[in-house]
Amino acid sequence: MENSEPALKRPCQAGARKTPFQTKHALQYGLSITARDPGSSEVIAVRCEFCVCFGREVISKKSSTTWTFEGPPFRTDNYTQHLRLNHKTRWEEYQGLAQQEKSKYFDVAVKHAETICHYIESRSEAITLTVGSRIVDVVIGDMLWHPTEMEGQTRENALSLFKRKEDGSYLVEINKSKQFLFATHFVGRGMSFAMAADAIHDVKEVCDIVKLGVCNDYLVASYARAACAISIEHIS
Repeated sequence: MENSEPALKRPCQAGARKTPFQTKHALQYGLSITARDPGSSEVIAVRCEFCVCFGREVISKKSSTTWTFEGPPFRTDNYTQHLRLNHKTRWEEYQGLAQQEKSKYFDVAVKHAETICHYIESRSEAITLTVGSRIVDVVIGDMLWHPTEMEGQTRENALSLFKRKEDGSYLVEINKSKQFLFATHFVGRGMSFAMAADAIHDVKEVCDIVKLGVCNDYLVASYARAACAISIEHIS
């Protein structure tokens, strides 16, 4: 189904060939039209149905994170490069199918783009923020850290997510943003740090999301401190 709102049209470079989208390429390369120019009805965006229905087979630095191809020009070498890098097995299978089989290939009950895995699997961007020194040193480091309650955890380890900058402020850098969001949401619901860590492990196992990584109650506690610092920074 095409989008009701037109996509932004990519400007062509001077002298570049204006290759329009060929309708036959939709079935040939597993594409669907997502946007047309409102004036001319010319196709200006198509998307990869392999991404939508099945997700990428391999997630690596070489894998493209783009589902949509905008044009013109629409180049077949861009399609094939994307398919070979992200959908190698299915693409090889698809090429061997008859036309009628190809037309039904993407008729799946539940598309990958509609599952929770789609929202968690990809591009888990790092969260990077700056927090004032007094918030970290006084509120987080003193008021929210008690040696008798840390079960042997050192203050340095408890504040490991905070890196002091040259100007005295602290940089908070969280690489596993999805894990952080799960942890803070679970704690916000009233779970203990240990319960939140166990819940994250359950999500990872049930949904088969390897990218969530390993989590424990110490790390959840660190996430909670970071969340407190970030919240205070926003309201101060």
